[in-house]
Amino acid sequence: MIGLAGIGVLVLIIIAVFSASKGGEDIMNTVVKMGLGLAIAVVFPLMVGLGIEAFYPSPQMSENCESIMQRNFGKDGPTEDQQAEMDKCNKDFQKENETYNRNVFIPITIIGFVALAGGALFLSEAMGPVGPGLVFGGIFTILYGAGRGMTAVDKRWLFLELVVVLIGLVLVTRRYLNVAAKANK
Repeated sequence: MIGLAGIGVLVLIIIAVFSASKGGEDIMNTVVKMGLGLAIAVVFPLMVGLGIEAFYPSPQMSENCESIMQRNFGKDGPTEDQQAEMDKCNKDFQKENETYNRNVFIPITIIGFVALAGGALFLSEAMGPVGPGLVFGGIFTILYGAGRGMTAVDKRWLFLELVVVLIGLVLVTRRYLNVAAKANK
């Protein structure tokens, strides 16, 4: 995602330089707004992910399990007992990770939806690229939340969550179009 964003920013810079050399002040302004919107769209989900990690850290493998996993078993590999110990450590860690992912998937999705709705409904044209940036940042955050929940949550819950998001998106879109139509009159 960061590589794609970098390419997008590079294209925007090239267009901006080209339009500036032609005296295209309006085009330059549009490109700058697009770049700022793209920056918000990229930074927002990163902020959410890092904020979750800062205030609700993901589980770490115990020191005992880490030392077991890092042992040098030689060319014959681990014994059956050692392999069983490693499998238990791995299973325990995966279970903790699934619980963690289950706990964070709904809050992440809610944060993403609030950003999307806020970007579409509550920010005026005077805010420029903030609205579109929050809309796309909210979309990326919803995708991040769904990705976290993909393996940790029963698929019926994930489906239900995405149905609720879709209904919300339809309602937000309808409201946005009504507001935009009134503004154009």
